[in-house]
Amino acid sequence: MKNLLLLFFLIALQTNLSAQRDTVLIYRSNTLSGDEPSLDTFLFDSPMLGQVLIGTCILPGTGGQMSAYGNGVWFEKVTKSDCMNNGEEAYHGSSRINSFEINDSTLVVDMTFFDNCCYEFLCDVEMGEDGILHLNYTGYGSLCACLCCFGVQYHFTLDKESEYYNLKGIMLGNDEKTLRKVE
Repeated sequence: MKNLLLLFFLIALQTNLSAQRDTVLIYRSNTLSGDEPSLDTFLFDSPMLGQVLIGTCILPGTGGQMSAYGNGVWFEKVTKSDCMNNGEEAYHGSSRINSFEINDSTLVVDMTFFDNCCYEFLCDVEMGEDGILHLNYTGYGSLCACLCCFGVQYHFTLDKESEYYNLKGIMLGNDEKTLRKVE
């Protein structure tokens, strides 16, 4: 009976320990070498430790996002178009804020990024003490021999009822030429 109880305890312990892990399978079908598709497996010791970032996405849980959230601005999602133009404008243009729409509960900022044709973007924000929301991004991926113009939109939920809400403007990174005042 003791052996059966010990065996039951060991099985329960193993089940509990393996339940604490997180596994991510990634299937890649567009390999640069043209070989067969590949399958990668990542095993994380805890679901809280495993961050896999794919494509253009929000860089999760940064201090900048927490500062914005504390000021009533929550970074909800980012959308990106495919390369819209890789002609002359892509080589002489600079990333910019095209427009923004704000209402009682949302803010959508439409931008153009000029960057490497093969890049995806890790997107982030930071709220300055002056009420300026800094829209940041980092391009990453394969390096191609071309530049492209990408349409990107940052989507936010606003809590204007928050006593700390103080959104006064938006700016691409720290480029003061892109500053747009918010009324």
